[in-house]
Amino acid sequence: MATERPARVLVVDDDPEALEMLSTWLRLQHYSVDTCPDSAQALVVFEARLPDAVLLDLHMPRVSGMEIFSLMHRTRPNIPVIIVTGDDDAELGRILLDCGAFDYALKPVDLGYLGTALAVATARGWERNVDEGRPIRDLSYAVLRAVRRADPHWPAREQLEGLAFAAVRNALAEHRTKALDALLELRMVVQTMTSPDDVPTIEPIERSLAPLRELLR
Repeated sequence: MATERPARVLVVDDDPEALEMLSTWLRLQHYSVDTCPDSAQALVVFEARLPDAVLLDLHMPRVSGMEIFSLMHRTRPNIPVIIVTGDDDAELGRILLDCGAFDYALKPVDLGYLGTALAVATARGWERNVDEGRPIRDLSYAVLRAVRRADPHWPAREQLEGLAFAAVRNALAEHRTKALDALLELRMVVQTMTSPDDVPTIEPIERSLAPLRELLR
């Protein structure tokens, strides 16, 4: 019986310590790792050995991470790119998601969150299919991304992000009922928000939750 190859992750970062830390951690998580410390060579390495996902530092000399991301996403839009940035800037995170980034992680990197994001990004069956676990995973991550687009100072964000994160982790572990329970609790919390000030923030989250009705039938 053939052994499935480990997912390959390309790490692009000009900081040697960050590059070493991430690549070591990824190998401990059983990923195959390619590294590139030179932003000018990132696209060459990317095209030479197409990865299953990319971890891309945003601020690098010579060629900016944003420019590299734009070129990667334009040429290979199906390869997930997770931006790693030292900017504690929520608006930047929202812009990155809107531009097509799979996700973003702030330095110092929360490895628990990054591990979950990578697990979803590199899942072999990312495209929707008939397997009942995968629509749950897709929905859970779509909801998490919608919550992460919200203002980090919004009082409800931490609670909603925790519930969405729990849904993603349970979906990845094939605990379908627990994932659904987390999504249902999240929807209930959103439905209790009646303040006009909350409406612009909750509308995208409500849209991301819409497919939940089909999964509950």
